[in-house]
Amino acid sequence: MIVDVCTNVRETLQKINIKGEMHFDIPLSSLTTIRTGGPAAAAVYPRLFRDITELIPRLREAGIPYTVMGAGSNILADDAGYPGCIIDMKHMNRMTVRGLYVCAEAGIRLEQAIRRTTALMLSGLEYLSGIPGTIGGAVACNAGSFGQEICSLIDWVDYIDSEGYLRRFHRGDAPFAYRCSPFQTSDIIVETALRMTPGKTSEIVSRISRARSEREKRGHYSYPSAGSVFRNPDGIEITAGELIEQIGLKGYAVGGAQVSKKHGNIIINTGSATTGEIKKLIDFVRSRVQEETGILLEREIVYLE
Repeated sequence: MIVDVCTNVRETLQKINIKGEMHFDIPLSSLTTIRTGGPAAAAVYPRLFRDITELIPRLREAGIPYTVMGAGSNILADDAGYPGCIIDMKHMNRMTVRGLYVCAEAGIRLEQAIRRTTALMLSGLEYLSGIPGTIGGAVACNAGSFGQEICSLIDWVDYIDSEGYLRRFHRGDAPFAYRCSPFQTSDIIVETALRMTPGKTSEIVSRISRARSEREKRGHYSYPSAGSVFRNPDGIEITAGELIEQIGLKGYAVGGAQVSKKHGNIIINTGSATTGEIKKLIDFVRSRVQEETGILLEREIVYLE
């Protein structure tokens, strides 16, 4: 990473008075679930939304790129690192419940939110059980599984825009779509209000168990991965994973990167993979699927460069 870029990031951040932590030259392999990636110039861990409203204008003025990270579960970070600031939301993890409404800050882990709502006999999030993500990340990509999407629960979302202003999105202001939300890459989700439904604890726990069991069968937990690599294609019944499996690519490897032997739409890090190897494997799979089926798969995993 270029020394003067890192120096600019460090000097800019050290002039900002925020409640959260700051760290410099932090390996992205420690922040992503697939465990690859070079160093980021800096990582900031805000504790209050005011930390972010103070931070964003300063970064923009200094020309420093930034990106938000929750659990790092769908991110593939470049081997060369990231010449900017990672905004890690892990300390913004408070959650309050009022009747059927759950107000959850962006950094709360999905599993933590699911445990708390289950204890209160509130149903709605259990289909996301087993996903190593956060509420903020789930809203930003409209996470879903088993025919359910988190957008169906949303009442409002507080977020900070690219100018550093706190704004509120109300359900119905703009549409969500499959693995897409109205929030731009420069928007930072701060808190979300979800409207849950009453449920029996035994039934909620049963759905949680089924969700986790299904993900285990797909190989989500055997090796480090970033979850589903491709979106399911529109307009056809077959999934991306099934397409990849049909052309015989399960187990295919490039260096330490391998298409999971359990599920075609998961690429795993067998222990020594680089981001470069994973990208080569993604490109190869995408090209082969198009050659064999005529279908061009769209990437779901996000590249951080």
